[in-house]
Amino acid sequence: MDLRIPDDIELRRIIDRTAIFVARNGSEFEEMTRRNQYNNPSFAFLFGNEYTKYYSERLSLEQGFSIDDSNKRISPTNLLNLSNSNIDVEKNQIQMDSLNRDLEQSHQNLLAQEQVIKLQKEVI
Repeated sequence: MDLRIPDDIELRRIIDRTAIFVARNGSEFEEMTRRNQYNNPSFAFLFGNEYTKYYSERLSLEQGFSIDDSNKRISPTNLLNLSNSNIDVEKNQIQMDSLNRDLEQSHQNLLAQEQVIKLQKEVI
């Protein structure tokens, strides 16, 4: 089955939004939609029509997967190759700790400024 993108903008919107909701809420949402929209022609892509492949691809995209047509397996598109990564967890933790200290200091400075403004208003 070839991938056909709907020309009808409203139908494409329905398919895209369904894929987004299913990706966020899981297959139970898809099953509920199938039950509730069984006789609705706008949702025929859930039951197998010319736009089913478009829906499947859109759902895979929303889930962060793509279908590798050469071997028909699903693989994550954004999976890091950890053996080649330059991630230095310890360095990142040190940087996060430093940023958290800076944030806390900034918060304390803000509180002190609010106190000064409050005292100045009382004097006036």
